[in-house]
This record gives sequence, C-alpha cells and structure tokens, in this order.
Amino acid sequence: MSKIKNIEGKRFGSLVALRRVGSDKNGHALWECKCDCGNRIINLSNRLLTGNSKTCGCRNGHGMRYTRIYRTWVNMKVRCYNPKQDNYRFYGAKGITVCDEWKNSFQAFLDWALLNGYSDSLTIDRIDPKQGYSPDNCQWLTISENVKRGKNCNSQKYTEIKKYDYCKS
Repeated sequence: MSKIKNIEGKRFGSLVALRRVGSDKNGHALWECKCDCGNRIINLSNRLLTGNSKTCGCRNGHGMRYTRIYRTWVNMKVRCYNPKQDNYRFYGAKGITVCDEWKNSFQAFLDWALLNGYSDSLTIDRIDPKQGYSPDNCQWLTISENVKRGKNCNSQKYTEIKKYDYCKS
C-alpha cells in the first residue's frame, strides 16, 4: 500500500479537503470535504487528486438531477443559451435570458419555485413574453392554462404583442 498523501486544506474545484475520516474497504483514504455551496461530503482522495470529483453534486442539483423541476431549470437555460437547440430561435435568439440568480443557482430557482406553488403538474410561464425568466416575470400554470394563453394570441387582449413573438415564446 502506498503512503497516504495529506491533502488537508487543499482545494479541488469547489471542494476543500477538511480532514481524513478513514479508509474504504480497499484501504483508500476517505476525506471529509466542504463544497463552496456549504454542503459537506466524504470523498476518496484519489477522486479528488485526479480531478474526477470537483463538487458535492450541487451543479447537478444535490441529487435532484432526474427530477422534473431540475429538467425545467436546465431546459430553461438551454433554450436561452444554446443556439444548437431547436427552440433557441424563439428564446435566446430573441434576447430572452435567465436572470443571473437562477442561471447560476439551481437552489435559488428551486427555492423560488417551491415558494410560488410549483408542482410536477405545472409548467413555467413568463408573464410578459418579451421579458426573460426571473422571479418577478414567471409563474406556474397548468399545461391547459398555458395553451389557452397561447390561443389568446388571436384575441384583442394581446394585439399590442406581435402574434409571432407571444405565441412562440
């Protein structure tokens, strides 16, 4: 067995190794690490030293990666910032953006969503379709409500908004 390297206090991406907490069943050193987000995890020193582990998983939503709310957050950013995405022409190409608070933090988006009535049966909607995604311009609607809003593009209520802009946003 090789000598265990002391990595206490060293930074690995968003993680800082705090203290050695033992070894796994194969004798590999385990380290308690603190992420920049505040979360603490136990990690193998080898994963830290090779760069295979740089966060606690917070960039993947702290274990929420496969949830509907996380996909909503990712898709919102993709349609605003990825020109290769099909719907980019209706969002990012028209100047629709995601506020920095949400763009940089799934947790901030999740906190807002839960405080504002999120459920898996709802979809995110921009109140003013000419503005970007932000706490003061978004709401949760059922899919049928969202479709109804789109159909209202033909009504007098939305004559000041170009039909194409509103219906495709």
